[in-house]
Amino acid sequence: MPRPHTTMRQIRNVLRLHFGEKLSVRDTASSLAMARSTVADYLIRARVAGLSWPLPEMDDDALERRLFPEVAKIRSAYPQPDFEVMKKELTRKGVTLQLLWFEYRELHPDGYGYSQFCQRYRDWRRRRDVVMRKTTRPQRRCSSTSPVSRSRSTMRRP
Repeated sequence: MPRPHTTMRQIRNVLRLHFGEKLSVRDTASSLAMARSTVADYLIRARVAGLSWPLPEMDDDALERRLFPEVAKIRSAYPQPDFEVMKKELTRKGVTLQLLWFEYRELHPDGYGYSQFCQRYRDWRRRRDVVMRKTTRPQRRCSSTSPVSRSRSTMRRP
C-alpha cells in the first residue's frame, strides 16, 4: 500500500529531529508518528542531496527539488499506438478497443498486451485537454431565453 503524502513541514521536522536534536531514526519516527522506513528514506535523500541541519534558506519547492530530483523518463521498449487515430476509429460503428488491439498486435506482435493497451489509451484520454469551442456570429437582435413574449400591448384596460 502506498504511503500517504508527507508535507514538506514534516520532512523538515524529520531533518531537525535527527540532525539537530540527534534523535535516532526510531525515536524520530515515533515522535512524528511515521514509519521508520519513511524516516530512513528521507534521511538518505537528505544525505545524497548534501543537506544537514540547519537547512540553508530555501522554500519548500526548492527543498522538494533537492530531495526528489526528477527521474529521467524511461522510454518504453514497446511501440506506442497512435492514440489520435484510435480515437477517430472508435467513433465509427462496430469499432472497439479490442478490435484496435488486434490490429495493433498484427503490426507489432511483441507490443502491449490488451490490458496495458487499454490502460494506456485511458490514461492518454484523461491527459487530453477537454475544450468546447463555440463560435458565434454577431446577430442583429438579442434573443431572449424567457418564454414571455417581449411585444406586449400598450393599451390599458378600462
